[in-house]
Amino acid sequence: MNKSRSLAAALALGLSGALALTGCGSQEPAASAAPVDYDCANPSPVGQPIPVTFAANAIVSNGAVYAGLKEGFFKEHGLEIEIQPVANVSAAISSVQGGTTDFGFATSVSLFQAVDSGVPISVVAPFAGIAPNYYENMKNGVKGYTTEVTALVAAPGSGIKSPADLAGRTVAVADARGQSELTTRFVINEAGADADSVNYTVMAFPDSLNAFKAGQVDAIFTVDPFLSQAVAAGGEVISWPGVETFHEGPTSAIISSNKFIESAPQTVARFTCAIQESNEFANENPDAVREATAVAQGVEAATLATATVPYFYSTADLAGFERFAGIMHDFGFVTNEVDVQSVVLPRALSNG
Repeated sequence: MNKSRSLAAALALGLSGALALTGCGSQEPAASAAPVDYDCANPSPVGQPIPVTFAANAIVSNGAVYAGLKEGFFKEHGLEIEIQPVANVSAAISSVQGGTTDFGFATSVSLFQAVDSGVPISVVAPFAGIAPNYYENMKNGVKGYTTEVTALVAAPGSGIKSPADLAGRTVAVADARGQSELTTRFVINEAGADADSVNYTVMAFPDSLNAFKAGQVDAIFTVDPFLSQAVAAGGEVISWPGVETFHEGPTSAIISSNKFIESAPQTVARFTCAIQESNEFANENPDAVREATAVAQGVEAATLATATVPYFYSTADLAGFERFAGIMHDFGFVTNEVDVQSVVLPRALSNG
C-alpha cells in the first residue's frame, strides 16, 4: 500500500443548507436496522440491479467512488449507482436528509455538526482521510510524507512565514465554521497567536486563488490544483493544517439517512461493501483515482497527474473520529459532545 496519501481535500462549505431543514437539537440515535446476512467477499446476485443515488462533487477526495464505478465494484454488488453532482458538502447532507439521494459524501466536521444539530444521518462507510502514522512521518521528514492535500499559502511579499504571523491578517477559507476554518484556527493557536484576531473571509477555491493573485488577501486555505497555482505565483506554504490538526484518521465519510438505512438494509450493506472495495483499490492504484476523477471533471488526465490522492479507509477508525469530534467541541464548532460510536453503523467498523 502506498502510504504517501494524506488528508482529503473535503469541501466542508458550511451547513446552512443542511441545518435549515431541521431545528437545532440534541443528537439523534443512529439507525437501528437489523443485521443483514450479506458477505462482501461473496456477493449474492440480484435479478435486476438495484438503483441507488449518491450525492458528491467531482474532486480527488471522492475519486475512490469514480474509480470503483469504472472497475465495476458497484455492479459486482448488484448496484446501479447514479452520482448526482452537488455544489458542496452542505448540499450533499441536505440531499441525503431530504431523501433526494440515498447516499452522500460528508466531511467529518460537517457530519458531526449535522449530528449535533439533530440531523438523523449515520455513517455507512468511512472514506478519505489521513493515513495512519502520517503526522509522525511528516514531523520526521520521511519521504512521501512532507506534503498533504490542504495547505495554508501566504501571499508573496506578505512577510508571513508561519501561522503565528496571520494574527490580524485576512485569510480566505473555504467554509464558515467548517473544516477549513477549524484547522486554520487550530494551527494559528498552536503557533501561539490568537486565532480570533484573524479576519476569515469565505471564498470558493477558484475565487480565493484570484483574490490571492490580486493581493486582496494575505493567505489562503486551498487544495490542488489551486495550491500548485498559488505556489507558482510566488506563494509560500506555511502550514499543512489538516495533518497538523488531526494527525491521522478518516476526515470524511459516506452517509445515509436513518430512514433509508432502516428501510433498505440490504441495499446499504451492498453499498458499504462496494465502497470498502473501492477504497482498497484506490489506495493501491492512485493513478486510477486521478484518471477517473479527471473524467468526472471533464478535464484532461494530465490536469490531475500530480494531484495528491488521499488515503481511503476501508474500516472506520473510531479513535480518529472521536479525536476530530473532541477538537470541534474544544473550539466550539459543536455544542454537545458527539457520541461518535452511536452514528457509525457496525458494518462500517469491519470489512465484510
